[in-house]
Amino acid sequence: MRRRPFGPEAKESSAMRTTHPTWVWLSILIFALALSVGGCTRGDFPDEDAEHDEDFENPGGEGVEVLWQPNADPVALIPQPNNILTKKDETTPTGLRVNLPVDAQSDFARTLRTRINQLDGFGNFNNIAVSFSDRLDLRTISDETIYLVDVQPDSKFYGEVVALDLGKGFFPKDLLDPEAFYPNDPMAKAKDLLYKPGNRVDWYEDETNTLLIRPILPLHQQSKYVVVLTTGLRGEDGLPVRPPDYFEYVTFPEQIESLEDASDVLKAEKGLDPDDIAFAWEFTTATVTEPLESLRRGLYGEGPFDWIHDELDTYFTEIHDFGVDGETDGNPKTFEAARFAELINFIATFVPDASNVPLDLIVATDSVAYFVSGSYTTLSFLETKDRVFHMDIHTGEAEYQPEEVPFFIAIPEPNEKNNFAQPPYPVAFFQHANIRSRLDFIAIASANAEQGIATFAIDAAEHGPESIISGVVYVLEGLQGADLGWLSDVPVELIIRLLMGIFYPSIDISDATPAELVQILKEKTFIGALLHGRTPDLDGDGFRNSGQTFYSADIFRTNAISRQTQFDLFQAVRVINGLGEDWNGNGKLDIVEGDFNQDGIVDLGGAANPLYFVGMSLGSIMGIPFVSMEPEIDAAVFNVPGGGLSDILMRTNIPNVNDGIRADLTGPVVVGRPVNDENHVALTINKQTLDKRFATIRAPEGTTVVLENLDSGQVRETRVGENGAFSVTAASDAGDRFRLRVVDREHDEIIEEVEWNSKLRGEGVLRNTPEARAFVDNAQWAVSQVDPITFAPFLMLDPRPYNNVKNFLIQICSPDTAVPTAPGVAVIRAAGLMDDAHADNFLERGALDWERISYSNANQPIESFAHQAWRLHPGSNHEYMLAPRFDPYSIMYSVHSKRQAALFLKTGGEEIVDNVRITVPPEYLADPIDPDYYVKSGEVQ
Repeated sequence: MRRRPFGPEAKESSAMRTTHPTWVWLSILIFALALSVGGCTRGDFPDEDAEHDEDFENPGGEGVEVLWQPNADPVALIPQPNNILTKKDETTPTGLRVNLPVDAQSDFARTLRTRINQLDGFGNFNNIAVSFSDRLDLRTISDETIYLVDVQPDSKFYGEVVALDLGKGFFPKDLLDPEAFYPNDPMAKAKDLLYKPGNRVDWYEDETNTLLIRPILPLHQQSKYVVVLTTGLRGEDGLPVRPPDYFEYVTFPEQIESLEDASDVLKAEKGLDPDDIAFAWEFTTATVTEPLESLRRGLYGEGPFDWIHDELDTYFTEIHDFGVDGETDGNPKTFEAARFAELINFIATFVPDASNVPLDLIVATDSVAYFVSGSYTTLSFLETKDRVFHMDIHTGEAEYQPEEVPFFIAIPEPNEKNNFAQPPYPVAFFQHANIRSRLDFIAIASANAEQGIATFAIDAAEHGPESIISGVVYVLEGLQGADLGWLSDVPVELIIRLLMGIFYPSIDISDATPAELVQILKEKTFIGALLHGRTPDLDGDGFRNSGQTFYSADIFRTNAISRQTQFDLFQAVRVINGLGEDWNGNGKLDIVEGDFNQDGIVDLGGAANPLYFVGMSLGSIMGIPFVSMEPEIDAAVFNVPGGGLSDILMRTNIPNVNDGIRADLTGPVVVGRPVNDENHVALTINKQTLDKRFATIRAPEGTTVVLENLDSGQVRETRVGENGAFSVTAASDAGDRFRLRVVDREHDEIIEEVEWNSKLRGEGVLRNTPEARAFVDNAQWAVSQVDPITFAPFLMLDPRPYNNVKNFLIQICSPDTAVPTAPGVAVIRAAGLMDDAHADNFLERGALDWERISYSNANQPIESFAHQAWRLHPGSNHEYMLAPRFDPYSIMYSVHSKRQAALFLKTGGEEIVDNVRITVPPEYLADPIDPDYYVKSGEVQ
């Protein structure tokens, strides 16, 4: 590993395994009490004026109290986020550092908390939580009783009163279908993932009397905010809420100055007197843009990371061979588009579900001349022991390692559709969805080519190769232990031999062994190009599962993978802009310099050509931060994005997303599952099937199961249900020793006992509890660093100083069960594209609650027809752009979304075609055409 000088790394002592959380919270409590009950007054702080302290004295009374219980179990009940939970740090942009207690039941959980404490502030799009001693009267919760005010002195947004969702419904929590996390899940029928059944509303937690306040738009980075609760907020006893009895003021003494600023704003704008303030506190949002901006500046030889510029070239490292001369177009470095379509169609005949999608639309290549596969060099900041970034944005120190990023390119075919466009072609970067690969660029390549645009696609960090292609190799290599799906049920070797005979007849494979066949595929065929990818084999089992590491409870891994991909795209911009230059000085353009067909003309890119971006799903989620930070991008289309990553994760129905996160959060869950023997149960972990059992024990109904982590000392227990069924969980690190006992309490007898070492990690959080809800809030703090909701305002509303207002189009789908419509609407609003009337329209018609909504019902009239806009496509399924279903509207909007996107790019945002009669051939128009889907300014086209 290559390493820039880096400071000593903090190491956790094994003694931390037994540290009790109370002492950490107690130290905070003592500090806060000292301030609140007279240990300090405002006059003890330098540069503070105590003149107005009496305006904010605690009035006392009998109403419901705001809780300050930092040592409450299992979660602290204090107003948060809160600057009381920070410490001063002059090395950070905000001058603060989060200072939460790090003690937990596992190293995994402690590591997450330690990383949160590296942030210089709190999240900008998460719940603001405040708990009370008794129930609130929900009718008193409104925009007139709760305020959030920006009081950052040096900000142009100083004095902004933030719009809040106080029960409006823009952030629904309900699942499409309740489901079990694991067998015998007691919350299997819960309608959401956060609250116990019977919780009255999804913005107030009845169990702890916690009010959850949510900003409708993301807060500004590096900014101080004050939350103000007024005396109009009341308990069910009808009395105003109030501070704890031992508080001298309605806030913390060191926060009085901020409260004065907020009070002045509210007096001027809302007519709120200081006496009307019941309680208040301040918090500061974290730095968001600087890590990405610093890395990008480094690519151009500027800032602390200026050394990056000299580490990376601005041309391709390698162009892959597709096969022997003459069996494609005579050039082993290019692959004819028509041949590609034939190859994919051949493979699809053996894929069981291929007949369920219109394959001719998916692999459309009509306007593409040929494909190119290759790689360029980036710096991987993931090559660390924990695969997260170890870098210092102030000193430029970082751990890194060079990495090859594989790409595909689609070069247009000059034809009538693109007015016989000639090279060098402008370039559209395409970014794929989660667990997918760069091969998905086929979704947009032909539509772009119709506009004379080349398409360039990379594998996101820890993604690729395409799982079907890698699965073929696993079968041929005889690897065991992975679920290969349908590949396990078909004669893979025979299929590959048929493929070679049809597409590569000159290669003699008659005597080739399976291992030799793999080498031939890798070195001499198009499949070899497809096998390049970036997914690491982290567990050493020989399998690389594309994208499976992106979504997990280890939220900083999600951050790191996103940021790495965005850095890779920044570097790709440099490479594409550098094409057409004779970098090696040999007097001609080489293939790696962009002349793939060696005709003396660079095929694409160059500094004079425009650059575009198209993302789909995760590609859009990663793409919004990239485009908002990259001045070279002229126009962008974001297909089915969402903002507020925790909101997506709480409602998505994508199995690979849910399974990993839920296992990390609630697992490892020990499940007792009845077997044929009377009173015997098989023990499995999480969602494992019975064939994965690790023990069989007796567990009579009514007995008690006691699970103990022998390393951490955590103990959990549960009652055995009918036929011996049960489930119980505890926090774990991989390798922890566990003991499970079945106890007959009535007779004080241990019936069964089994011990084992856990192979899995997990937080052991019980779902639908305050602890689960608090985890989601903390997770959003961290993912704000890469969340598209954070970066969306920089596209148009508040562009960065070095950037321009972007031309961009956001396409969302209805219904969408993968990235639900609500997070899609949230990111549209954050970007400044949707007015309140449209947002309310969505809400009133149920579009945020899984209802399918017609175009006219949602979008009449549309706000914008050029440059910056959004569109709703009733495409029926999330992946409609790439893989429509055999649904008339899914097919129609698949074609429409691609051509709408490509034309938007080509015209630099000047044209947004809404009429599908223009973009969709007659054979793909839905019959009958529903006029609801073709509304423009209230008129049917």
